[in-house]
Amino acid sequence: MNRIKMVLFAVSLVCFTSAAFADATFENSGGSLKSLNGGTGYYLQSSGSQLSGVNGLGALDCSGLASQGGTCSGLVSFTTGLTSGLAPTLIDNVGGPATVLTGPGSIKISEGGSTIFTGTFVNALWTYVGTCTGISSCGVTGGYYEWQLSGNITGTYSNGQPANGALVQLTTQPMKNDPFIHGTGTIGIAGGSSTLQTVPESGTLVLFGTGLVAVALLTRRKALSVRG
Repeated sequence: MNRIKMVLFAVSLVCFTSAAFADATFENSGGSLKSLNGGTGYYLQSSGSQLSGVNGLGALDCSGLASQGGTCSGLVSFTTGLTSGLAPTLIDNVGGPATVLTGPGSIKISEGGSTIFTGTFVNALWTYVGTCTGISSCGVTGGYYEWQLSGNITGTYSNGQPANGALVQLTTQPMKNDPFIHGTGTIGIAGGSSTLQTVPESGTLVLFGTGLVAVALLTRRKALSVRG
């Protein structure tokens, strides 16, 4: 019976370890987003976007900007890949389809001076969501420029736990004038969120499966000894 208890404890420990790094959501606010010329295309780079919420990481969870009395004190920073095609600018999709940003790109999330997550953009979309349909129409009252960035990323937590399938969503602040009219420029970040989904390591899955088999064999042996 003691052996069964020990195996059950090992299996439960594996489950607990996996659960400790379950899906997590990160919120960020403020900062700026720059459009830069990469030679064969344009890319986006964030600066100063503060972590405003973490949910799903237990002791690492926090809420609210530290500058406003909250408990979060980290940053969310990233650089996207280049625009696809023959170096289209990031305003090519005003009133039209989203601009595709191809890898490689990078993202890093830190909290309390320590890095929580580092990853790479697999792909990203730069989508125009403002009320304007073109440059000339933004002089009217109520017209503005505003974009959203979304993309899939893959990477690892600080403890080496892999995570992927993450969806990054970020909305810029509305502006009367197009900041990217010449291709490069800067626009403020209104807010964003990133949802990370952990990926069980193959060794963990093997250990879990082995534990279940051991429990079944020990239980069967116990039953046979009782019958005998």
